[in-house]
Amino acid sequence: IVEAKSLQTSTIDAAAAQCVQYASILGVRWCVITNGRTWAIYDAYSTGPLAEKRVAFVEIRNDPKSVDDAWAVLSLLSRDAFAQSNGPATLILDRFVRQELLRPDSSAIRAIRASAKDRIGVTATGMEIIQAIERLSQQSRLTPTVTSEPPPSAKVAVIELPAVAEAAIDPPQADAQSDEETANRRVRLTRLIRSGLLTPGEQLEGQVDGLAVRALLLKSGQLECDGRPYANIEDAAESFGIKLSRRGAWAFWKRTGGESLWDVRTRFVSTEG
Repeated sequence: IVEAKSLQTSTIDAAAAQCVQYASILGVRWCVITNGRTWAIYDAYSTGPLAEKRVAFVEIRNDPKSVDDAWAVLSLLSRDAFAQSNGPATLILDRFVRQELLRPDSSAIRAIRASAKDRIGVTATGMEIIQAIERLSQQSRLTPTVTSEPPPSAKVAVIELPAVAEAAIDPPQADAQSDEETANRRVRLTRLIRSGLLTPGEQLEGQVDGLAVRALLLKSGQLECDGRPYANIEDAAESFGIKLSRRGAWAFWKRTGGESLWDVRTRFVSTEG
């Protein structure tokens, strides 16, 4: 189901509620809400609140890269994508695999540890396995080694692990640091909570390769991702496989409605000043 909104209408979760409800009633799994510039894909079969049903969000801007990035996601809604693969479920699978390969105690990491010990006699920790995966991902691809020519009908799998460019997420850097920027670095989430600009229990969201990843803001100022608290916003982002600077992490996490944590703390600094 596709629901088209006017260009001025924001495609936030609240605007998609009716579309997702229709999809649930009709037994349709996938629904899309768009204003032509932004597109959000929801899985009506998913349980939980509406925010957790959203599997992707893309924005088409006036540059070729944003168009290419948007097409990489939206093409999964094509007839060919459903015929040849799982359509948008591919996004959910990618997110699941990424999370499994970045959790030291996941069943996937435990299996690799056991295999390494049995087959090559190496006892490795979960973090050491993750570091090995990250080293391989930096080479852009993982290519299985073959000891002999495969039969003509065999296919050798190539697994692409796309890297996320931090430069695309960091806000523009000024040539000279202002007093406001210096003060901004001292701001913590706890100060924003005490000021009333942020509320414990808020859902924050970021985008990784077109996928929506979420974190819960705790009263302690920590971010909880997949049930695990993280002491700082960089570690919370890294739990989803993206490494950011401190400033980049502030820009990465956004509130419902699109306001980034960077914007919130900039408001705080301006009022404090």
